[in-house]
Amino acid sequence: DNFPFAIEAVHLCIIFSYYGAFNLGTDIRSRGSMLCSDIVHDYGQNFAVRHPATAFEYYCLAAEVKGGGYVSIIQTQGQ
Repeated sequence: DNFPFAIEAVHLCIIFSYYGAFNLGTDIRSRGSMLCSDIVHDYGQNFAVRHPATAFEYYCLAAEVKGGGYVSIIQTQGQ
């Protein structure tokens, strides 16, 4: 209830990343993609207990938004 647009923000971050909105060639990419990656990852945690497959999808999307792709989430699982 505190963040009525949280779900929209998560999915907008994914869309912006997909269409290259963070590829501006400036510091905005690193700050914007890191912030959005955190938003997507945090949203995915809501599904961790009851729907782990859905949570994993959001974790992968968070890695993609950050710029590491799906592989980066798998590489950091053991750390």
